[in-house]
Amino acid sequence: MKVAIGVLEENLEQVSDLLHILLADEMVLYTKTRGYYWNFEGANFYCVHLLLESQSNELSKIVDSIAKRIKQLGYSATASMEAYLKSSRLSESPPEGMNNATQWKTLVDDHETIIRILRNDILKCGIFMDLVSANFITGLVERHEQMVWMLRATLTIEK
Repeated sequence: MKVAIGVLEENLEQVSDLLHILLADEMVLYTKTRGYYWNFEGANFYCVHLLLESQSNELSKIVDSIAKRIKQLGYSATASMEAYLKSSRLSESPPEGMNNATQWKTLVDDHETIIRILRNDILKCGIFMDLVSANFITGLVERHEQMVWMLRATLTIEK
């Protein structure tokens, strides 16, 4: 059924495309965070373990909310790891062979990359006259800024 929410259909398609790429980025970051959570060992294990678990859970909620927003716009949400890896602007970084500092830096860098992407996507949604999606993405910026702050604060302890 066609979605009639006051945004041109071609604009909805553009926003959906933008959200699909964002979904791929978030899935890569979620998987990376979960992998680091499973494999972390070292100083402050318990605190780091809890932080990474909390962030994995938060990223899972973000992934779910993006998929639901895509559905609200009238499109199907991608559900394929192959498609995520092909579309994502983030690279895979399995924890095997990486030290804790490298894993940590990777997570900080990825969150900061997503924040920059999200800020640009907010502007694009405004151009496409989808202010609800712009507001939705603004909320994602806040969540990522919170997560990267926690990572940076914990990284200071780990040095």
